[in-house]
Amino acid sequence: MTDVYAATVQAIISVTNMNAAEITPEKHIYEDLAIDSLDFLDITFEIDRSLGIKLPLEDWMAEGDMDQKLLVKNFVGFVSEVLAGQQAEIDA
Repeated sequence: MTDVYAATVQAIISVTNMNAAEITPEKHIYEDLAIDSLDFLDITFEIDRSLGIKLPLEDWMAEGDMDQKLLVKNFVGFVSEVLAGQQAEIDA
């Protein structure tokens, strides 16, 4: 998960020019980091590119508590699950 966390932080920095020290697992992407929805999409595209995956954002956003999902640690968990699932498909 550390590599995914680092890739996520790097994507946020790349899109927002934010200082890495500002990005912690407990921060809320929209409320605490002040990232808007367009920047969030750019961040997800950067994660897709850097990790070689395709995040199913529409499915992820369609259900559940978005307030909790948008904590950095929970978003990293989602990215980790997608990465693991897509890697398992490749290995099968």
